[in-house]
Amino acid sequence: MASHYTVVQYVPDPATDERINVGVLTYGDGQIRCRFLRDWRRVEQFGGEDIGFLRDLARDIQTAAGAQPTLFAMPGAGRLDEETLRRMIGRWRNSVQFTPTRASLLKPAELLDDVAGRFLRESKPRAFRPTTKPAERLAQRFCKLIEDKVILPDQPFEGARSGVVRRVDFYADSGANLAIDTLRLAIKSPHDIIARADAEAFKLEDILEKHPVSAIVVCELASGQDVADANGAALRILKSAGTRVEVETDLEAAVDRVLRAVDEVAAGRSTG
Repeated sequence: MASHYTVVQYVPDPATDERINVGVLTYGDGQIRCRFLRDWRRVEQFGGEDIGFLRDLARDIQTAAGAQPTLFAMPGAGRLDEETLRRMIGRWRNSVQFTPTRASLLKPAELLDDVAGRFLRESKPRAFRPTTKPAERLAQRFCKLIEDKVILPDQPFEGARSGVVRRVDFYADSGANLAIDTLRLAIKSPHDIIARADAEAFKLEDILEKHPVSAIVVCELASGQDVADANGAALRILKSAGTRVEVETDLEAAVDRVLRAVDEVAAGRSTG
Protein backbone atom coordinates (compact mmCIF):
# COMPACT_ATOMS: atom_id res chain seq x y z
CA MET A 1 0.00 0.00 0.00
CA ALA A 2 1.36 3.43 -0.94
CA SER A 3 2.36 5.95 1.71
CA HIS A 4 1.99 9.70 1.34
CA TYR A 5 3.78 12.76 2.64
CA THR A 6 3.16 16.47 3.04
CA VAL A 7 5.46 19.31 4.08
CA VAL A 8 4.36 21.68 6.84
CA GLN A 9 5.15 25.27 5.88
CA TYR A 10 5.13 28.57 7.76
CA VAL A 11 3.68 31.45 5.73
CA PRO A 12 4.04 34.70 7.74
CA ASP A 13 2.05 36.72 5.19
CA PRO A 14 -0.27 34.66 2.96
CA ALA A 15 -0.64 37.68 0.67
CA THR A 16 3.03 37.51 -0.37
CA ASP A 17 3.05 33.69 -0.26
CA GLU A 18 6.65 33.52 1.01
CA ARG A 19 7.11 30.31 2.95
CA ILE A 20 9.62 28.17 4.81
CA ASN A 21 9.50 24.44 5.61
CA VAL A 22 9.15 23.64 9.31
CA GLY A 23 8.04 19.99 9.38
CA VAL A 24 7.03 16.89 7.47
CA LEU A 25 4.21 14.39 7.95
CA THR A 26 3.96 10.90 6.47
CA TYR A 27 1.00 8.57 6.60
CA GLY A 28 -0.30 5.29 5.26
CA ASP A 29 -1.76 1.98 6.41
CA GLY A 30 -3.18 3.67 9.51
CA GLN A 31 0.15 5.17 10.57
CA ILE A 32 1.01 8.86 10.90
CA ARG A 33 4.59 10.03 11.48
CA CYS A 34 5.96 13.54 11.92
CA ARG A 35 9.19 15.45 12.31
CA PHE A 36 9.82 19.15 12.85
CA LEU A 37 12.86 21.40 12.92
CA ARG A 38 14.97 21.29 16.06
CA ASP A 39 16.49 24.73 15.54
CA TRP A 40 13.95 27.50 14.92
CA ARG A 41 16.33 30.44 14.53
CA ARG A 42 16.05 30.63 10.73
CA VAL A 43 12.27 30.44 10.96
CA GLU A 44 12.13 33.27 13.50
CA GLN A 45 14.38 35.44 11.34
CA PHE A 46 12.31 34.59 8.27
CA GLY A 47 9.00 35.63 9.86
CA GLY A 48 10.27 38.55 11.90
CA GLU A 49 7.72 37.77 14.62
CA ASP A 50 7.17 35.59 17.66
CA ILE A 51 6.85 31.97 16.49
CA GLY A 52 5.95 30.47 19.84
CA PHE A 53 2.71 29.15 18.37
CA LEU A 54 4.72 27.16 15.79
CA ARG A 55 6.94 25.58 18.41
CA ASP A 56 3.88 24.79 20.50
CA LEU A 57 2.22 23.12 17.51
CA ALA A 58 5.32 21.05 16.76
CA ARG A 59 5.77 20.05 20.40
CA ASP A 60 2.12 19.05 20.82
CA ILE A 61 2.19 16.86 17.72
CA GLN A 62 5.55 15.28 18.52
CA THR A 63 4.57 14.56 22.12
CA ALA A 64 1.33 12.88 21.15
CA ALA A 65 2.96 11.02 18.27
CA GLY A 66 5.70 9.77 20.58
CA ALA A 67 3.15 8.43 23.03
CA GLN A 68 1.28 6.56 20.27
CA PRO A 69 3.18 6.72 16.97
CA THR A 70 0.36 5.52 14.71
CA LEU A 71 -2.22 8.05 15.84
CA PHE A 72 -1.84 11.41 17.53
CA ALA A 73 -4.13 14.11 18.85
CA MET A 74 -4.31 17.77 17.94
CA PRO A 75 -5.07 20.19 20.79
CA GLY A 76 -8.78 20.94 20.85
CA ALA A 77 -9.46 18.87 17.73
CA GLY A 78 -9.74 15.32 19.03
CA ARG A 79 -7.80 12.48 17.50
CA LEU A 80 -6.22 12.90 14.11
CA ASP A 81 -6.62 10.09 11.60
CA GLU A 82 -5.67 9.99 7.93
CA GLU A 83 -9.03 11.30 6.74
CA THR A 84 -8.89 14.28 9.10
CA LEU A 85 -5.30 14.97 8.11
CA ARG A 86 -6.24 15.03 4.42
CA ARG A 87 -9.00 17.55 5.17
CA MET A 88 -6.52 19.74 7.06
CA ILE A 89 -4.09 19.59 4.14
CA GLY A 90 -6.78 20.88 1.83
CA ARG A 91 -8.19 23.57 4.10
CA TRP A 92 -5.39 25.21 6.10
CA ARG A 93 -4.62 28.46 4.25
CA ASN A 94 -3.31 30.84 6.90
CA SER A 95 0.13 31.06 8.50
CA VAL A 96 0.50 27.26 8.68
CA GLN A 97 -0.08 25.38 5.43
CA PHE A 98 0.55 21.93 3.97
CA THR A 99 1.89 21.10 0.53
CA PRO A 100 -0.22 18.81 -1.69
CA THR A 101 0.38 15.19 -0.77
CA ARG A 102 2.69 13.00 -2.81
CA ALA A 103 2.79 9.21 -2.88
CA SER A 104 5.70 6.85 -2.21
CA LEU A 105 6.27 3.10 -2.05
CA LEU A 106 8.26 3.50 1.17
CA LYS A 107 6.70 2.73 4.55
CA PRO A 108 5.73 5.83 6.60
CA ALA A 109 8.72 5.53 8.97
CA GLU A 110 11.23 5.10 6.11
CA LEU A 111 9.53 7.83 4.11
CA LEU A 112 9.82 10.20 7.07
CA ASP A 113 13.62 9.90 7.11
CA ASP A 114 13.74 10.43 3.35
CA VAL A 115 11.57 13.54 3.15
CA ALA A 116 12.98 15.09 6.32
CA GLY A 117 16.44 14.89 4.76
CA ARG A 118 15.19 16.57 1.60
CA PHE A 119 12.87 19.26 2.94
CA LEU A 120 14.02 20.24 6.44
CA ARG A 121 17.05 22.50 6.55
CA GLU A 122 18.57 22.87 9.98
CA SER A 123 20.79 25.74 11.01
CA LYS A 124 24.47 24.82 11.15
CA PRO A 125 24.91 23.05 14.51
CA ARG A 126 27.41 24.23 17.07
CA ALA A 127 30.49 22.08 17.38
CA PHE A 128 29.94 19.77 20.33
CA ARG A 129 32.64 19.95 22.97
CA PRO A 130 31.89 17.99 26.13
CA THR A 131 32.34 20.24 29.15
CA THR A 132 32.91 17.55 31.80
CA LYS A 133 34.76 14.25 32.02
CA PRO A 134 31.48 12.31 32.41
CA ALA A 135 30.16 14.04 29.26
CA GLU A 136 33.25 12.92 27.34
CA ARG A 137 32.74 9.33 28.49
CA LEU A 138 29.03 9.42 27.64
CA ALA A 139 29.83 10.81 24.19
CA GLN A 140 32.09 7.81 23.61
CA ARG A 141 29.44 5.35 24.82
CA PHE A 142 26.69 6.99 22.75
CA CYS A 143 28.85 7.45 19.63
CA LYS A 144 26.79 5.20 17.32
CA LEU A 145 23.46 6.54 18.59
CA ILE A 146 24.70 10.10 18.07
CA GLU A 147 25.70 9.24 14.50
CA ASP A 148 22.22 7.78 13.93
CA LYS A 149 20.64 10.92 15.47
CA VAL A 150 18.85 8.83 18.09
CA ILE A 151 20.74 10.75 20.77
CA LEU A 152 21.39 14.44 20.16
CA PRO A 153 24.36 16.17 21.84
CA ASP A 154 24.24 19.68 23.28
CA GLN A 155 20.45 19.87 23.03
CA PRO A 156 18.73 23.28 23.50
CA PHE A 157 15.32 23.64 25.11
CA GLU A 158 13.52 26.80 24.07
CA GLY A 159 10.40 28.19 25.66
CA ALA A 160 11.48 27.43 29.24
CA ARG A 161 9.60 29.07 32.11
CA SER A 162 12.34 31.69 32.56
CA GLY A 163 12.52 32.49 28.84
CA VAL A 164 16.19 31.43 28.81
CA VAL A 165 17.31 28.79 26.29
CA ARG A 166 18.49 25.86 28.42
CA ARG A 167 20.90 23.20 27.20
CA VAL A 168 21.63 19.64 28.31
CA ASP A 169 24.56 17.46 27.33
CA PHE A 170 22.46 14.85 25.50
CA TYR A 171 18.84 14.21 24.54
CA ALA A 172 17.39 10.81 23.63
CA ASP A 173 14.83 11.73 20.98
CA SER A 174 12.50 9.57 18.87
CA GLY A 175 9.95 9.00 21.60
CA ALA A 176 12.25 8.35 24.57
CA ASN A 177 12.08 12.06 25.49
CA LEU A 178 14.95 11.75 27.94
CA ALA A 179 17.36 14.58 28.76
CA ILE A 180 20.79 13.51 30.00
CA ASP A 181 22.96 16.06 31.78
CA THR A 182 26.27 15.75 33.62
CA LEU A 183 27.32 17.66 36.70
CA ARG A 184 30.86 17.86 37.99
CA LEU A 185 30.83 18.03 41.78
CA ALA A 186 34.36 16.67 42.23
CA ILE A 187 35.53 19.91 43.82
CA LYS A 188 36.86 20.76 47.27
CA SER A 189 34.51 23.54 48.35
CA PRO A 190 31.30 22.32 50.08
CA HIS A 191 29.72 25.70 49.34
CA ASP A 192 30.45 25.39 45.60
CA ILE A 193 29.15 21.81 45.52
CA ILE A 194 25.78 22.93 46.86
CA ALA A 195 25.73 26.02 44.61
CA ARG A 196 26.29 23.89 41.51
CA ALA A 197 23.55 21.48 42.54
CA ASP A 198 21.18 24.40 43.14
CA ALA A 199 21.88 25.79 39.66
CA GLU A 200 21.38 22.40 38.01
CA ALA A 201 18.11 21.76 39.86
CA PHE A 202 16.77 25.17 38.85
CA LYS A 203 17.70 24.50 35.22
CA LEU A 204 15.91 21.16 35.25
CA GLU A 205 12.79 22.63 36.85
CA ASP A 206 12.85 25.37 34.22
CA ILE A 207 12.95 22.78 31.42
CA LEU A 208 10.49 20.27 32.88
CA GLU A 209 7.77 22.83 33.58
CA LYS A 210 7.37 23.54 29.86
CA HIS A 211 8.64 20.34 28.19
CA PRO A 212 7.20 16.80 28.52
CA VAL A 213 10.56 15.12 29.13
CA SER A 214 12.28 13.16 31.88
CA ALA A 215 15.88 13.73 32.94
CA ILE A 216 18.90 11.87 34.23
CA VAL A 217 21.69 13.78 35.94
CA VAL A 218 25.05 12.00 36.04
CA CYS A 219 27.08 13.37 38.95
CA GLU A 220 30.83 13.18 39.43
CA LEU A 221 31.38 13.44 43.19
CA ALA A 222 34.45 14.26 45.25
CA SER A 223 35.54 11.80 47.90
CA GLY A 224 36.46 12.54 51.51
CA GLN A 225 34.75 13.24 54.81
CA ASP A 226 35.12 17.00 54.44
CA VAL A 227 32.67 17.02 51.49
CA ALA A 228 30.45 14.09 52.48
CA ASP A 229 27.69 16.29 53.93
CA ALA A 230 27.80 18.62 50.92
CA ASN A 231 27.58 15.64 48.54
CA GLY A 232 24.52 14.33 50.37
CA ALA A 233 22.88 17.76 50.29
CA ALA A 234 23.64 18.15 46.59
CA LEU A 235 22.00 14.82 45.72
CA ARG A 236 18.91 15.72 47.74
CA ILE A 237 18.69 19.08 45.97
CA LEU A 238 18.85 17.43 42.56
CA LYS A 239 16.20 14.85 43.46
CA SER A 240 13.93 17.64 44.69
CA ALA A 241 13.70 18.94 41.10
CA GLY A 242 10.80 16.53 40.52
CA THR A 243 9.69 12.96 40.10
CA ARG A 244 10.81 13.02 36.46
CA VAL A 245 14.44 13.53 37.52
CA GLU A 246 16.76 10.62 38.26
CA VAL A 247 20.18 11.14 39.78
CA GLU A 248 23.05 8.73 39.08
CA THR A 249 26.55 8.70 40.50
CA ASP A 250 27.41 5.56 38.52
CA LEU A 251 28.02 6.43 34.87
CA GLU A 252 27.52 2.86 33.64
CA ALA A 253 24.16 2.65 35.41
CA ALA A 254 23.14 5.87 33.68
CA VAL A 255 24.21 4.48 30.30
CA ASP A 256 22.16 1.32 30.90
CA ARG A 257 19.11 3.40 31.84
CA VAL A 258 19.35 5.47 28.64
CA LEU A 259 19.89 2.44 26.41
CA ARG A 260 16.89 0.69 27.96
CA ALA A 261 14.70 3.72 27.26
CA VAL A 262 15.86 3.86 23.62
CA ASP A 263 15.37 0.11 23.18
CA GLU A 264 11.86 0.23 24.68
CA VAL A 265 10.80 2.88 22.18
CA ALA A 266 12.30 0.94 19.28
CA ALA A 267 10.58 -2.27 20.41
CA GLY A 268 7.26 -0.46 20.76
CA ARG A 269 7.49 0.90 17.24
CA SER A 270 8.40 -2.46 15.74
CA THR A 271 5.29 -4.04 17.25
CA GLY A 272 3.02 -1.00 16.72
